[in-house]
Amino acid sequence: MISVRRTTTTALVAAALALAPATTATAEPGPGHGGDRGQLRQLLRDVERLDSRLERVAGSKSMTRLADDHEAALVANVEADRAELAALAGEAQADPAYDTRAARRELRGLRVQNYPLAISIVRGVERATEEAAALPEAAAELALALEGALAVDDETAKEAVKAARDHLVAALELLDDSDEETEDETETEPEELG
Repeated sequence: MISVRRTTTTALVAAALALAPATTATAEPGPGHGGDRGQLRQLLRDVERLDSRLERVAGSKSMTRLADDHEAALVANVEADRAELAALAGEAQADPAYDTRAARRELRGLRVQNYPLAISIVRGVERATEEAAALPEAAAELALALEGALAVDDETAKEAVKAARDHLVAALELLDDSDEETEDETETEPEELG
């Protein structure tokens, strides 16, 4: 175990020393990390953490249980976000003047938790679609909820996710009201006959 760590450490040090003359000759401390490689390492860890969370969401059981076209749309959004993260990491590593602190502040604003919320909304829409076919108002609300949920990404504001959720809730309330009216009609029919 120790020899493996030493070998790995030796290989990493050798690679760093091989690259050091090339990078120190051209790289000047920029406004981003001012020579502090710790900020860059932390940025890369943040990117890796967010990427792994996005990967888990894309492969989750709740995602795979969605209808194929809905799953494909949400997975495409997840993959686009992952590609943006990879581009950010590559840019930060390539540019010594990259502002890592600003990039880390931007990463803190990403909302990976939007995806499970969107999955929940889409699942609710899928469950209620058949019942809403007979009620145009509910079908319209479901369409708005679905449109909002499929547009979600990690930069979507809370309000947009909440709006999609509100459309779903409104559709479900319309369906419940319709069911109650139907039950009232069936209860009164036997009394009229009797």
